[in-house]
Amino acid sequence: NNDFFEIRLEGVADVQQVRIYNRWGETVYETTDVSQKWDGTFRGKPLNPGVYVYYLEGTCDGNESFTLVGNVTVLK
Repeated sequence: NNDFFEIRLEGVADVQQVRIYNRWGETVYETTDVSQKWDGTFRGKPLNPGVYVYYLEGTCDGNESFTLVGNVTVLK
């Protein structure tokens, strides 16, 4: 059921960037299109199971900027 990491937002006017980092701070995924889903791969190869950090910057409908940071766990 959870084969992809996707962003679901309400009340958001724009998303400037979405990034996912590994434990060493390397960017393993990056997009500005929140309709894209991340499948847990990097350069076309499946990543090792573990915890990865997501970082999202955007603008609300009220024109306020926001930043969201959290974790996503890759399991096999």
